[in-house]
Amino acid sequence: MSIKQRIEPWPVAIILFFVVVFIANFALVYLAQSSWTGLTTENHYEKGLAYNDVIAAQQAQNAMEWHVDLVVKPLEANRDERLVIRILDRQDMPVTGVEVDGVLFRPVPSGYDKPLKLVEQDAGVYATDLKIDLAGNWDVKLAIHHSGGLYRFHRAITVKGHGKN
Repeated sequence: MSIKQRIEPWPVAIILFFVVVFIANFALVYLAQSSWTGLTTENHYEKGLAYNDVIAAQQAQNAMEWHVDLVVKPLEANRDERLVIRILDRQDMPVTGVEVDGVLFRPVPSGYDKPLKLVEQDAGVYATDLKIDLAGNWDVKLAIHHSGGLYRFHRAITVKGHGKN
């Protein structure tokens, strides 16, 4: 008399369940590690150590009481545009003879940042010509180099148009 051994389906189902979970978790960990690093700031540790210097620089900048205005008409993607800023001191007099450079920064997707070099057009008015590839949200980050040091300016702008988003 022969007894047929029958394999129960429940232990196999439980084992297969955990195999599928393990494979899915492994795939997600692999994708997370092989894609974006999550870092948006280079040398973040060193910048953290120098945080008191950043606070002191911001206080010195605030004490200058400059007024920096981004003169923005609605910008459109894939067109020749002009980025203009106006710099006034605490007595509302134009600030002249400074160097202005920076970057037009797009948070996502990366790779579309544009370096900026603004040239003095008139007393206290600095401008540059540029062509913006994509519509959407951009950040204007400028460094104004003057005899007393550095003045930082940051403003978010929205670019309209039918460019790729």
